[in-house]
Amino acid sequence: MENKNHILKRVLACVMVVLMAVTAVPMSGFVGLELPKWSEMFATRASAATSGLYTYSVVNGNAIITGVSSSISGEVVIPDTLDGCKVTNIARKAFNKCSNIE
Repeated sequence: MENKNHILKRVLACVMVVLMAVTAVPMSGFVGLELPKWSEMFATRASAATSGLYTYSVVNGNAIITGVSSSISGEVVIPDTLDGCKVTNIARKAFNKCSNIE
């Protein structure tokens, strides 16, 4: 009986290890799946706009650059503000289609 309990505990421990390993895999590791940041999930989105060469979203009063015109070239200077909103972030793929920038 004691041997059965020992085996049962080992099997249960192995099952728990497998379950923890499977659930620890980050969801963002799947191809094509991009999850929002925790802070963006609860942010209040006010608007989306374009100013000059930049497309941006306003989140909690701050501008996040989400895109740039493909005609932009040379040295790029990120503005401090866009239409009065402080630029606080640049989206990952904002400059994705730009090939002539420094």
